[in-house]
Amino acid sequence: MRLDEEGTNSNVVSPAAEEEAVHVERNDGSSSPSVCRYQSFLSACLAGGGASLINSSIDLLSEANRLTPCMLGIDEAGRGPVLGSFLSKQPLLTFSPMLYACAVAPLGKNSALKEMGLADSKQLTEEKREELLKQMLNEGDWIAYTIHSISPMEITEKMLSSQKINLNAISQNAAIGLIRSAIEQAVNVKEVYVDTVGKAEVYQAYLSSIFPDLKIVVESKADATYPIVSAASIYAKVRLYRNFFIPFPSTSATYSCVSYRCIGF
Repeated sequence: MRLDEEGTNSNVVSPAAEEEAVHVERNDGSSSPSVCRYQSFLSACLAGGGASLINSSIDLLSEANRLTPCMLGIDEAGRGPVLGSFLSKQPLLTFSPMLYACAVAPLGKNSALKEMGLADSKQLTEEKREELLKQMLNEGDWIAYTIHSISPMEITEKMLSSQKINLNAISQNAAIGLIRSAIEQAVNVKEVYVDTVGKAEVYQAYLSSIFPDLKIVVESKADATYPIVSAASIYAKVRLYRNFFIPFPSTSATYSCVSYRCIGF
């Protein structure tokens, strides 16, 4: 189910450990053997049970692109899951999670991202998001992702624990983990762009206190302004929507469902 508004038990899944490569053709018709596989991206396990899962393609970045000054964008999909396994497209062993994703690319590639047509992913059709995803996967030596999948059970446990970690804090901790993960994988992160959770100025000051050497920008609707955040949004949304049926809160069907007496609202 979905509430409105990180994980101790986490596993990291690398493309190198996933199924056999499915090469994505480049625009010139050639094929890159080192790109992240499209089918692996779609089928990678999502968080189920009480565990978090981290899936990353950063190991596919070339050394040169890791060492050059990089930008990192962060966005989410499925924030505050309240409807569980019966909405899943997968067997009833999985639950719709909240996904936090980051996209990483050299600063000099911002124009290339704009030329791809990256924009506010909420304004893009499902087909366009898929098309852009394939383009990004095809350029896996210079743009990469990390996706942190947070299960509904973990969110519930944290929010109901004695420490009462609210959803904003869970989200912010996930973002901090994504930044640290990229840095720990030897990516030369210099600039970070984040779609805000809570008050943008407070969140930005908090992240800047943790990463004082980085340029941190936190804004509302950052995915409509910064292509690197739009890239992160597309990674998260395609992964989530391809694995789960997601009813939007504004629809009458969703309202009727969560208002039904047996659910307890």
